[in-house]
Amino acid sequence: MSSITDFVSMLESVHLQGVNEECVVTIADEQASVMAMDMTSSLYVQSSAAFDHEDDQFGVGDLALFIKYLKSYAGVEVEFTRSDNKLKIKPAGGSVTNYLLSEVDLIPTYDSEWEGEDKATECIEEYSGKPTTLRVDRVDEFLKLMGLFSPNSINLTVNKKGAISVHGGNQTEHQFDIELGKSKCGACDLKVYGPHFVAVLGSLDFEKKPVIYIQDEQPITIVNGGDNWILSPLDSDE
Repeated sequence: MSSITDFVSMLESVHLQGVNEECVVTIADEQASVMAMDMTSSLYVQSSAAFDHEDDQFGVGDLALFIKYLKSYAGVEVEFTRSDNKLKIKPAGGSVTNYLLSEVDLIPTYDSEWEGEDKATECIEEYSGKPTTLRVDRVDEFLKLMGLFSPNSINLTVNKKGAISVHGGNQTEHQFDIELGKSKCGACDLKVYGPHFVAVLGSLDFEKKPVIYIQDEQPITIVNGGDNWILSPLDSDE
C-alpha cells in the first residue's frame, strides 16, 4: 500500500495541462520515472517520484484520464498490481478497478533509446554559471500577462548586467516586458514557444525552490525538485 500524491504530481508535470497526452512510466527500485518529448520536439520532460510497485514499464495513452482516475483516490492508501495490459488499483477498504494500459511501442512521446540517459544532468553540465532561482511573485506576474496577451512566442534575454527579461509580443501584437531575475551565465537572447513556457511555469511548486538555467546556444532548463523541463530555442524567424 502507498500514497499516490507524489506519483500523481509527477504525471501532472508531464501532462502540463495537455502538452503531453501520452507517456511511458518506468518503475525501478520503487522509483517511478517518465521521459517524454512533446509532439513538436521542442519540450522534453524528465520527472521522477517514489512509487511502491514492482519493477515495471507501461504506456499511458490518456494522461488526463489517468490523472483524474488516480485523483479520485487522493488521501487513500492504494495498492497497484499489474495484470497483462491492465493496472489493477485497490484502495484500502475499497473495490478493485482496472485501468487499461497502452503498448510502450505505441507511445509517440517516448523513445527507448533514452533508457539509461539523464538528459537533464547532461544539459545542466553544459552551463557555465549557477542557475537562477525563480520567484513566485515574478512568475505570477508573468503568467497574468501571458493570460492577457497570449503571444505565440516569447524572447528571454540576459543583458550584460545579468538581468533576465521576458519579452512577449511582436510589432503587430500587444507587448510586455518583465524581469525574472539575475543570471551569471552571460548575455543571450533566446526565443521559445510561449504556451510551453507558460505550461511549465504554471506547474511549479515553489516550496521546492525552482531554478532556471539560461545560456546562449543552449536549451533552457527548468528544475523543480524531481521535475526537469528542457525547452529548445526556436529559430529567430519562427
